[in-house]
Amino acid sequence: MIKIICGHDIFIENANALSIRYKWTFEKQFKPVINTIYIVFGGHILFNMLLETQKRLLNRIRYIIFNSEQSNSVYLNEPKYIQLMKQNIVLDFSFKGTQYLNHTYNIYTPTLYWFEFIPCVPNENRVYDLAFVGSKQPYRVKLMHELELMFPQLNIIYDFNWKYSNPTTLTSLLKNTRVVLNIPFYKNNSLETHRIHKAMSCGCDVISLPSSDETTNRMYEEYIYIGMDIKTLIQQYFNHEVSSKKSYTVLMQHLYSEYNTPFLNTIHKQNSIVKYSSKLKYEI
Repeated sequence: MIKIICGHDIFIENANALSIRYKWTFEKQFKPVINTIYIVFGGHILFNMLLETQKRLLNRIRYIIFNSEQSNSVYLNEPKYIQLMKQNIVLDFSFKGTQYLNHTYNIYTPTLYWFEFIPCVPNENRVYDLAFVGSKQPYRVKLMHELELMFPQLNIIYDFNWKYSNPTTLTSLLKNTRVVLNIPFYKNNSLETHRIHKAMSCGCDVISLPSSDETTNRMYEEYIYIGMDIKTLIQQYFNHEVSSKKSYTVLMQHLYSEYNTPFLNTIHKQNSIVKYSSKLKYEI
């Protein structure tokens, strides 16, 4: 049996999309059942509960952890979260993340996973030209103020205080926005594909600084406007000096063609192991 659980509201839409696609149950309240594989979004929030449950049930449940944390994150210095990942299967959203987990903690990630959102129809007359939503950080604050001065003709909205943390509220904002900015919180970062996919699923274009993951940067050049000079990119975009990018639907098709088979193989292999281990235990 395969179920999905989620430790943070920011991943609820991803959990729902995964549940719909594969008809796996999205369990809103974790009620552990033996012989079950739990796919975990936001495991960095749930690690204490997950470890305790696995120990109490003598490892008769298994987790597949979708690690969403960047290498700079404080959670990747949390011993219990590392322990949780070491004794279960881990998938990461970026090539850089898989390399970091392998080199730093000897955690092998068999394939990538991706953040999927259910597409929605944007409003015909959008209120905002530019939007940024994310945690407060000095460079982000400085850049937003500079953009307001540089582009007074644009309607720019930004939020550093989690006003749009609710998925429904965020969707409402993005449906009314033409362009979403992707500005990293960390240096030496992976590309923030969660923000990018959410924006694209709402019909927004994305202008982004590059990450330190060159492989992912190259792949996303077909789908987003990406470069070091973000102000020039904004100017070129609103002056209609850039060509259109491929759609969110095309991006999802590409990701599924590349990673769906190894992803499902990983899931079903773990499911078979759990069933076999449980059978041996009862026969003994």
